[in-house]
Amino acid sequence: MPRISSPASLTVDPHDWIRPPYSDCGKCGAVASVGLLIVSGSFVRRRCRACMRDSRERLPPAPQPHVLYLDQWALSSLAKARLPDTRARFASEQDSAAGAGMWPHLFSRIERLVKAGLLVCPASSVHRAELSLDIRRWEALRRLHVYLGGDARFANHKQVKRDQLYAAFCAWLDGDEPVFPSREAILRLRRGWPGLLQVSSSYQPELAEVEALRSGRKRRSGGLQQQVEAWASEPRTFDERRTEQLAAYGPSYRPEINPMREFWVLSRHAMDERSMPTDRWASEVERFLSSDAPGETPFAQIASAAIASIGWLAEHAQRPKIDAGTLDDVQAFATYAPFCDAFTVDRRFAHVLRSPPMANYVPAGLRLFAANELKSLESWLIDLERAAPVGHFESIRAIYGDRWLQPFATVLEAAGPAAESDGP
Repeated sequence: MPRISSPASLTVDPHDWIRPPYSDCGKCGAVASVGLLIVSGSFVRRRCRACMRDSRERLPPAPQPHVLYLDQWALSSLAKARLPDTRARFASEQDSAAGAGMWPHLFSRIERLVKAGLLVCPASSVHRAELSLDIRRWEALRRLHVYLGGDARFANHKQVKRDQLYAAFCAWLDGDEPVFPSREAILRLRRGWPGLLQVSSSYQPELAEVEALRSGRKRRSGGLQQQVEAWASEPRTFDERRTEQLAAYGPSYRPEINPMREFWVLSRHAMDERSMPTDRWASEVERFLSSDAPGETPFAQIASAAIASIGWLAEHAQRPKIDAGTLDDVQAFATYAPFCDAFTVDRRFAHVLRSPPMANYVPAGLRLFAANELKSLESWLIDLERAAPVGHFESIRAIYGDRWLQPFATVLEAAGPAAESDGP
């Protein structure tokens, strides 16, 4: 999937958009002149390089892709497997700290499955915040997000939490069971077959924004570290810790603590729709936030269990190391895990998630892969390819040509206009 730029000095020949595989033109008779122009959803459009006439063909239904969430550790490792200054080290089977040569193989398998429409690795707002902190590799990681995303994207994590909280609020007002937003509302997937081009825009944060992000993460992780140290000497059960976290979730949205304007606007809209007197609005929201209802949201259930697991491990002399990314790990997992088929995590967070009784709160069917389980991740990717519909890869080659599934080795290298059209 090539990247296309359009500097003022670059002129584009219409023929440049026509690509292999080529066939003979049934309209003008030109030999090997009809090439691929556009793949859009369920249609493919081809154009003759001689007469420039188009033909349109309907494609069979595309398979539904699996969803793999790549955390920042995995994304950085994949980038280093292709970047010129680190690729040799990450290809070395002797360097266990760099994955013992596994990352180049994983990159190739993930890339192949994304191009085949069998896998997507969507970017999230948590990714974007973490990406801003890696100034040296910002451009490479941004490209990687786009390249492996498969035209899929998660909703902002704040929006996910807000919409879940709003669904809980409406159900609380009506005395009903809440119906939370579906996977389709959280994850935007491409409909149909992979497109030929990827067009993206980006904004690199200013240094002041980066420093604000960094200081905020440091402050939050410091607060969690102090809490974990206190928990280490408190003999309490996992359920007691989890209940405490759930009880604190609703009050954390009080305006003086978390001025989430969108939720307050939505809550007023919900009460107005139900013809509730305006003088009751503030007290009703306060009653809701103090109730058990906010803790019933999917995010609160998983995040509270994860934090309780950290406390439980601390008490049992298995205190997890808390760093600036720990709360980001909790945030990403609690927000997006219910909508994924697989999730990569670092070793420490994998221990938090797999320790009983936290393991009971990991979404059913979700595959977890830690930093020391790269061979298991590769096996899962191999199984995805083997489970492809019969004839799927033959269809891919017929539509896109033989080069489509070949690795795009220079995807992360700095490129000028001439190199930007490189790739399958």
